[in-house]
This record gives sequence, C-alpha cells and structure tokens, in this order.
Amino acid sequence: MSNGTSLSEFVIFWYVDKYFPDVKYRDKPFGSEFDVYIPSINTAIEFDGKYWHADKLDSDNEKDELCKSHDVRLIRVRDYSLPDTVSAEIVRHDELSWYDEDDVIKRLLCMLGLKIFDVDIARDSEAIQDAYSVVSKNAYAEWSRMAYDVMPDVMNAVSSCDMRLLKSDLWSEI
Repeated sequence: MSNGTSLSEFVIFWYVDKYFPDVKYRDKPFGSEFDVYIPSINTAIEFDGKYWHADKLDSDNEKDELCKSHDVRLIRVRDYSLPDTVSAEIVRHDELSWYDEDDVIKRLLCMLGLKIFDVDIARDSEAIQDAYSVVSKNAYAEWSRMAYDVMPDVMNAVSSCDMRLLKSDLWSEI
C-alpha cells in the first residue's frame, strides 16, 4: 500500500467492503495498484480526484488498457473537471462537495450489481474516520520502513520521533 491514501477513496472502500467480503484495498493484482479491487466480480475501482489526476490522463489510460488486457472491469469515480479515459466506466463527482454525495456511492453500488444497500456518509462518518485512521497509520508505518531501507541515516534521525507520534493520540489530530 502506498502512503497516498485519501479519505475519499477510503469511503468508497468502506462501503464496498460492506457488500463484497473479498474486496482488497490498494491491491496490485497485475503489478499496478488499484484503489479498490473486487476479485469475485473481477472489478477495479479508482478514485480520480482533480488534484492528483489533473496531469495523469496518459497513466490513467494505461491503467484502463491494463484492465482491458486482463478482462477486469474498471470503474472510475472521476472529478467532473477531468476528461474521460479511453475505456473505463465513469461515475462523476464534485470534489468540493464529496460529503454531500451519497448518490455517488449509491450509483457505484448499483453499477456493482447491488439493488439493496444502505449509504449515509454523514451518519457513518465517525466509523469511517476511525477505520481510516488505522489505515493511515499503517500506510505511514510502511512508508517509514521503506524510507529507512533507502535512507537509513536520515530515518535514524527522525524515526524515534515518528514512532512516538504513531503510538500517541496526537496522530488523530494530524
């Protein structure tokens, strides 16, 4: 898992996980990381926010083609301001009003074949945030381990401070 875990993509994972027990978060089934991957229905989901994907149409199209070559259905939850990719199914969202967009998650769950589901981001926000904080801590710890392998001298200087932060309540305030 990379350290670039966004809350928006985690919200998608959180709801998909309620209905697909085999769902994988930040998985690399074909060498390329997918935000959400559901092996049982051979479907990947990518959250494409404006900030991270503004200049990534070529790499987004490459991922579309990778999915196509492995017969994986790719659904992109994509910001309205971004252009379409070559072959993914797209659910549009407005990044500025994500928490008002239960309908984005509902449309996505419908696309996954569900007819009955329960989506209420406002009601579920505390549980989502609690789960997200655990994932964020784990991603940061993994990043720290990888960085230590690459730059041990630098990481030795900061690692004791970082590890205290990971174990403290201060993490939730970041």
